[in-house]
Amino acid sequence: MGIKYSKTSEDNNMNPNRRKRYDLVLLLCVILLVLFVVYNVILTANTNTKQGDSHPFKAGNGIEPVYEDSDSESIPEGYKTLKMAFDDLSEGELVLIGLDNYYSRDVSDSLVSMYDCMTEYNSSKNTVQCYSVSDSSVIIRPEVCSAMNKLLVNFYKKTNISNINITSGYRSFSLQQSLFDREIAEKTEEEAIHWVAKPGYSEHHSGYAVDINIIDDSGIAIEYTGDGEYKYLNESAPDYGFVVRYQDKKKEITGIYYEPWHFRYVGLPHSKIMQEKDLCFEEYIDYLKDYSADGEHLKFKHKNKTYEIYYCKGYNVYVPENAHYLISGNNEDGFIVTVDY
Repeated sequence: MGIKYSKTSEDNNMNPNRRKRYDLVLLLCVILLVLFVVYNVILTANTNTKQGDSHPFKAGNGIEPVYEDSDSESIPEGYKTLKMAFDDLSEGELVLIGLDNYYSRDVSDSLVSMYDCMTEYNSSKNTVQCYSVSDSSVIIRPEVCSAMNKLLVNFYKKTNISNINITSGYRSFSLQQSLFDREIAEKTEEEAIHWVAKPGYSEHHSGYAVDINIIDDSGIAIEYTGDGEYKYLNESAPDYGFVVRYQDKKKEITGIYYEPWHFRYVGLPHSKIMQEKDLCFEEYIDYLKDYSADGEHLKFKHKNKTYEIYYCKGYNVYVPENAHYLISGNNEDGFIVTVDY
C-alpha cells in the first residue's frame, strides 16, 4: 500500500503564475546541473588526451602504448625474445628527454657523488687536482661519473688546464621547478622554456646530464663557452660517451638554445656516431629507427670493437643468444639494442 499524499493549504492557495515561475526556475536548475556535469566530463577527457600527446610515458596518466606481439616466426636466427615492461621504456643511456619527451622516473637512489669520485692526476713531478666539483650534492650515475672523470683528467693532461668546475648533475623535480620559476621571473614563460626546461622535461632528472663552468684565478665562477683552449674538451667528449646536447645549429630541432656547458652521456659508440654524422639526439633516435632487428643493422667500429645497433618497436626485444649486448628504452615507442664483439 503506497504512501498517501495530501495537499497542504499552502499548495491549494499557491498562485498559478507563481507556480509556473517556480517550475521554470526548477527546470533551469536541472538544465544547468546537466550542462555542468557534461562540461566536466569533456574537460577531463581533453586533459587526458593532451597529457598523452605531450608526454605519453608520464607515470600515472593511464596512457600506455599497446602493441601486438610479433609473430615468433619473425625472430631472426640466433636471437631470442625478451619481453620488456612499460617502465623499461624510460630506462637506459638512450632515453630521449626534451620539450616533447616527459621523464617521470626517480633515479636519486641509484646515484653517486661526483665529489667523492673525483680522482687526482699523478704526474712525474706532483699530484694535481685536474678539476673541481661545486660540492658533494652533485650526484650522477656511476657510469657517468667514471666517464666524466676520465674526460676531465685527459683534458688536463692535454692542456694543463684545471679550472673546470662541475656545477650540476641530477636535479629533483622541485629544484627544477624553482629554477624554471626564477627564469620566468626574468623572462616570459615562452622565452624561459628555451633556456630552462620545465619540471619533468629536464635531462638532469635522469642522472645522465652534467653542467660545467670555469673558476677564474680570483675564485669567481664564469660561464663556460667551449671556445679557445676549451674547444678540445667539447671535441673529445664523444670519445668518452658524451655529447654537447644543445648545439646552436640544432636549436630548431631541440627547442633549446645553445648550451656549450651541458654535456649528456649517451655512451659509446653512440656519441661517436652522433659526432661523425653531425646528429643531435632527436635526430639520432629517429635515425636508428631505420635499423630493425630483422633487417639491416647499423654497424660501427671504434678502436678495437665492432658494434651492431638496431631498434625494436614495442615491448618485444630481440637479442643475440651468444653475444654481449645492452638495451635502452628510447622514452618514446621502443628499445635500442647495442651489441659489441
